[in-house]
Amino acid sequence: YLILVIINTYVGAYFKFDSPFQIQIPVFDLGPKFTDRYEREDSSVLNDRGFRIQYSYYKNKNSSDTCLVYAHCNSGCRIEGIIISNIGLQFVQATMEYGWNLCLFDFAGSGISEGEYISLGYFECMDLQAIISVMLK
Repeated sequence: YLILVIINTYVGAYFKFDSPFQIQIPVFDLGPKFTDRYEREDSSVLNDRGFRIQYSYYKNKNSSDTCLVYAHCNSGCRIEGIIISNIGLQFVQATMEYGWNLCLFDFAGSGISEGEYISLGYFECMDLQAIISVMLK
């Protein structure tokens, strides 16, 4: 199984670094649950610190053993993977065209995942590990 990771390193200067505003996204902003190309599953995994990490897994209808994991910036959330470069759901569709699966998730303290603070990478790498472990199962 091949896992590819895209990390967005943009730092939003207008957000506090340790406790950014948590963007609460409606689930329908993540796109439809079912299309002719993918099926979206929304779930969560417990990280090493005991926080629930929320994620959306877009499973390609054409069986694939490659998964792209998108890691959002410090002041963002998983919706970035949808709206990146202002191309909307085309990012999801492009991933499906490559024949890959896609995972978008909220780090602890971001989006709708549990936690109040971010660590600018120290604990976030453990969140990423938890997500990759789920993707490898």
